[in-house]
Amino acid sequence: MINLLLPINRPSKIRGLWLYKNKVYKDNLKIKSFKTLNNKQLKNYSKKYNQIALFYYNKSKGFLFDNNKNTIDILHNKKIIKHNTFKGLKSKIKKLLKKYNGITIYNKKGSYNLICYF
Repeated sequence: MINLLLPINRPSKIRGLWLYKNKVYKDNLKIKSFKTLNNKQLKNYSKKYNQIALFYYNKSKGFLFDNNKNTIDILHNKKIIKHNTFKGLKSKIKKLLKKYNGITIYNKKGSYNLICYF
């Protein structure tokens, strides 16, 4: 199963953050699942959601689709950091963004899973 992360304009338990030119960008996200996903579908979703890049993942890898270059970067490694309280979360996120440039945060009943693909 392939999971595509798409931006939404309402609160969500999934948040995406990425660092680009020393500025942090963030989106509330939803997951749309597919059995297969091709470049044409990715281009259509990029256009529909007004995104330059889209992130999707399967069980073992992450993928970054760049609509401008029409390229896909494969991110072979995945790191999951569990954070149990809101205290110290902001500083942990800043450190992870400096190291990995992008993270996905899942809020699960007061604890947070910070997931980085690299």
